[in-house]
Amino acid sequence: TSCDREGCEGTRSGLVLRDEAGAEHIYTVSRYRSLGAFGNVEDGSVDQMRYLSLRDDYHLNDDIALVLLEEQVPASVATPARLASEYPNNGDEMTRFGYGCTDRKTRSNSGIKRKYDFIDGERINVGCAGDSGGPIMHRAEGGEVFYVTSGHLKKEDEHQRDVFGDLIAMGPRIDKQLGLWQIDLAQPEPEPQPQPEPEPEPCVDAGATEAPAEGTPMRVTLSWSGSSDLDLFVQDPNGRTIYYGNRYAEPGAQFKKGAYSWGTTEWIDWSATPIEGEYKIWAAKYADGPFTTFTIDVQSDRGNLRDQGDLQTAGQQSRLWTFTYKRSACR
Repeated sequence: TSCDREGCEGTRSGLVLRDEAGAEHIYTVSRYRSLGAFGNVEDGSVDQMRYLSLRDDYHLNDDIALVLLEEQVPASVATPARLASEYPNNGDEMTRFGYGCTDRKTRSNSGIKRKYDFIDGERINVGCAGDSGGPIMHRAEGGEVFYVTSGHLKKEDEHQRDVFGDLIAMGPRIDKQLGLWQIDLAQPEPEPQPQPEPEPEPCVDAGATEAPAEGTPMRVTLSWSGSSDLDLFVQDPNGRTIYYGNRYAEPGAQFKKGAYSWGTTEWIDWSATPIEGEYKIWAAKYADGPFTTFTIDVQSDRGNLRDQGDLQTAGQQSRLWTFTYKRSACR
């Protein structure tokens, strides 16, 4: 096997697909690329990954590989599924597919395609040999793939769980690899439809909302009470995620944490004018503990946001909130 920046070449392996009539079609693999190997993350992208592991040093959500076939698979043999661009919401009905076992004790492989329905955010422990690489999709909607089955976490009996490759977090690296292979998956833009002229919005000066503190134009705060350990994540418009493992980002963003008699807070302050654009904000629960209700506040000289949620189990992540920081229309 030989490898370069575009991937690896080796023995001419084949991908076997069966059409609806059951006829086999073999497609030769031209190149392949593994994006990660059990937590060995490249390009500093670990801070963009979804919060799936129970330990900081235990990541399986980069366990994704790409293969390039020598010829295109026709729609009569297989219909491709799109990769999702946003995470499902906690509580969404999901389905995973695979060729896994029928007996968990012997882990014997059935060789039959099966599916398992579950709820997003729920810890599941059903995977075994033959399920690896199987897609996880919305149960009713289908069409888009959110994760692929990666492995099984066996740290402790109470923490056994299935873990998935995170296609959304690894999206930039997937796009980069496809670019090296000169593959463009962009969909044609739909024809623009005439839209009625929107009603003009009243002009609100930037100073109408008071900044959280002198010299701090924006602050994002996660607060909760009780003994649970929650974590705050904020992704800026440049795609950089600020959290406990990546505490600083330009211009002037800094992660902080404090414990008080009433509870705990984590927050991020900006000491300089934040980048204009959309900020993505979410919380995650680090370890099992009591049912926890939390509040996320955004305070800035361009507007405020408050929302609440709750987290129950380790690794569970809240839904994604967004906040847009932009210049005042009055200036």
